[in-house]
Amino acid sequence: MPLLPVTVRHPLATIVASVAGLATVTTAHASPAEYRALAGTQVDADSHGEVDLGVRSGPWSAELFTETLDLRYAPTWDRGRASVAMRAEGFAAGLLTSPWVDGAPDPGRALTASYAGPEGGVAWYLPRGGWLGVDAHARLWTFGATDTTLVAVPTEHLTGRFALGGGWWAPDRRVAATLALLAGTPLGDGLSAYDHASSGLPPPELHRGLAPAVTLDAAWVPGWFVAPVAEGRAGIDFSGSTLYAARVGGQVPYVVPLAGAGWAEFRVHTYAAARVGLSLGDADAGPGSGAGATTLAVPTDTRLRWRARLTTDLVALGSLYDDDDRNCLSAMCTSTAPGDIDTLALGLAARLELRRRRAWAQVEGGYAPGLERGDGLLPASALVRLGFDWGSDAPW
Repeated sequence: MPLLPVTVRHPLATIVASVAGLATVTTAHASPAEYRALAGTQVDADSHGEVDLGVRSGPWSAELFTETLDLRYAPTWDRGRASVAMRAEGFAAGLLTSPWVDGAPDPGRALTASYAGPEGGVAWYLPRGGWLGVDAHARLWTFGATDTTLVAVPTEHLTGRFALGGGWWAPDRRVAATLALLAGTPLGDGLSAYDHASSGLPPPELHRGLAPAVTLDAAWVPGWFVAPVAEGRAGIDFSGSTLYAARVGGQVPYVVPLAGAGWAEFRVHTYAAARVGLSLGDADAGPGSGAGATTLAVPTDTRLRWRARLTTDLVALGSLYDDDDRNCLSAMCTSTAPGDIDTLALGLAARLELRRRRAWAQVEGGYAPGLERGDGLLPASALVRLGFDWGSDAPW
């Protein structure tokens, strides 16, 4: 999650302190400890960064995704895997710290958001690369104001998610689908909505009741020296929930990608996205760990690997969940019915990746022609990331 210049109102000290306990367990475990790390930034009209750190030993792991702490026990066996985890985010959950309206950041609507809660799941491996799984989580949310907030701060919320998933995986291709049930309720008698002050519309609930959601993810990533890039994503949910709305925009791995857009510029309940292009170079030049990384064997030789690619993002957005007051002449019309398409956006990106053993680097530039922007802003962004993958030896 992003690094953001906000005041932390809800420190999760008890969760963070438990890292020490996990470190003691991993030290005593028979498996050797492994480490990974990365740092990066997306530069746009509302730039943010990320810092990831991880340590693991056997099935135990502790990872810090900027301000999200994940403590996990994840055993595997011949025909499956399982996980039990405690997860907590410090202040930027759901990226409510960075709202956009009419193609520009709107800091007056910023909120800090924190959550903590357990999660777990089981997946069973099927013949020929198939798999089936089930997972669930529960989260207690709290909210606060930043130095620029002009809207009212909502009360605490309790949410949960139960999902059934399945798919097919191979080293060069994958497809996965999930069917989830989203649940939530406000706690206490305070405000239960995220007040979109400038819209003139009733503020939508952060989350209340039960609702289904469906997602689909597919990719073809052949390991050829000259290879196509083909990825597809789609999702729809009927919750109307700000907390579970899909985040779209930018080039970081935490969002539905739209090159040239701001990081999580859009919050939507219906989307379909395709990324197509061409790559040239070594298939294992990019990241092999961290959010959104592909699985790869870390090279043992010291040769410098490289890969360059050009891609096009085509993203259809429905049920836009910002202020719902965008200008229809800019193809940003309002819809409240899931499934209605409000806008079709295009993004163009060029990326270069380098790797030497465990260490890797990414540089990418993006441009979104036709994307609405405020005065003086460009629909462009740049991404820079550096890191090293899991291992116990020298990264390079």
